[in-house]
Amino acid sequence: METMLKFRCDGCDKEFIVTDRQVDTDTLACPHCQEEIEVPERDDEE
Repeated sequence: METMLKFRCDGCDKEFIVTDRQVDTDTLACPHCQEEIEVPERDDEE
């Protein structure tokens, strides 16, 4: 099952949601302003 992750951009202050499968690096680019966002460590509790 895919987990949905919510992020808020520090650059434009907009929220966006990605699936855990889309997060394969330590950073994401905001889809609104392209600001680089650091992805926090994830605890796998499965």
